[in-house]
Amino acid sequence: MFWNLILSDRKTKNLPVLVVMLLVIYNIPLKLAAQDGHYWTQHYGTRSILLSNSAIGGVNDLAALYYNPARLSLIENPAFLLNADVFEVSQIKFDNAVGEGASRSKTDFGSVPSFVAGTFKIKWLEGHYFGYSILQRQNINLDFNYNEETLGDVIGNFPGEEYFGANTRFNQKIKEEWYSLSWSYPIKSNLSVGLTASATRLALDKGTLIELQALSSANQVAQYQFDRNYSMNQYGLLLKMGVAGEGKLFNWGFTLTTPSLQILSKGQYNYQEFFSGIQGSTNPDKFTTNRQKDIETEYKRPLAIGGGISIPVGRSELFLSSEWYSSVNRYTLLEVESHISQSDGDTVNFALVDDLSSVTNFGIGAQIYVNEKFSTYLSVSSDFSAAPDNRTGFAENKPVANNTVFNADFFHFAGGVVLNWKRADITLGAAYTGGDQEFARPVDFPDEGDDGIFEMDETGSFRWNRMRVIFSFSFPFLKDRED
Repeated sequence: MFWNLILSDRKTKNLPVLVVMLLVIYNIPLKLAAQDGHYWTQHYGTRSILLSNSAIGGVNDLAALYYNPARLSLIENPAFLLNADVFEVSQIKFDNAVGEGASRSKTDFGSVPSFVAGTFKIKWLEGHYFGYSILQRQNINLDFNYNEETLGDVIGNFPGEEYFGANTRFNQKIKEEWYSLSWSYPIKSNLSVGLTASATRLALDKGTLIELQALSSANQVAQYQFDRNYSMNQYGLLLKMGVAGEGKLFNWGFTLTTPSLQILSKGQYNYQEFFSGIQGSTNPDKFTTNRQKDIETEYKRPLAIGGGISIPVGRSELFLSSEWYSSVNRYTLLEVESHISQSDGDTVNFALVDDLSSVTNFGIGAQIYVNEKFSTYLSVSSDFSAAPDNRTGFAENKPVANNTVFNADFFHFAGGVVLNWKRADITLGAAYTGGDQEFARPVDFPDEGDDGIFEMDETGSFRWNRMRVIFSFSFPFLKDRED
């Protein structure tokens, strides 16, 4: 790639900060983007959002369709549930990214995945309870772009200084939607079973673009362009089975979520690499382009087993939940057919693989009763990464890359209030998530007199913070409302 082509021809001591920053931007953010190795990042429902996923044993709204469908037949007043778009501010910050004190941050503002649910009846199945839900399991849209122009002695083969222009862009989109139907049946007045069947749709796009140009004082022009991207769409099915019980001392629940059954999955791939213009370079000009469609792809989800209890304390309630996710053995999501560079005949290969470790998450939450119309909530939960260490990022331009590379662990903290009105329940609150991780610096911009620009034993750190402001509401069906 470009770094092999041009760094061999540059003057190390005069390497501009721009090139260093491009290396950092090009390699590190890609490791932050793939968060599909975290399973408790999203929360659904009114009260359940404020309980940070600790609601498996005692969920008391229609978030039960996601957390534990067996609870559906134990809810006294099922309601239509609309989880309005929750707004969030997220920030990624790099400390000591290219040297001591050299930091960079990026802040984004937007909405988060939504959740809509309701109930319905089937006349000839008395005593059976049914529900439907639509939710976004993942909704990631990362577009990181950096443009710069500078004047400096970048290329050693060019005499004097050069005008140097650069544009680098990384984009990743992950959108996963679940369309679900749920059933629940009370075996006894305090014991029920349930099942949720979900049709899933996953759309995944990822790409890296780098464009670099240099103009020498003798009007020599050097250009480099690298563009690699892929996309895939998968349709599948999965099931969540649940059992729930209510007792004098506590309520309880257990769930089992199956791996997904793939129905259809196809992908596309695009690769372009062009290099020209440096006279006398030991690296020849390069021209490589290839497009492939209808590639067979695969995306696997783990088996999950969850359990939880809710303990009444007066008119308040304590919630405890845990969920274990199985490991996923190494498999290939997407593998392209080998293709040949048109300029030099080199063979280009690419395969996207993944393997995930087993993880167990825990959550604890509390509902604090104030009066009949007002309750407060507090909670904390873990969100451990299933991505093992030593992953190869997509942007490293190697024949094999890992789909999931971000292995920092998160913790969620939430708090808020629920207002119980006659015709609606209103939820107001906030939730914070944070996690950090060290990384090996791809380069180390030296202090004065220090030539160790490629010291790989130096490290930096990054931190991801997310703050969500929650506003949602639920209301019973018209025939269930009191006059």
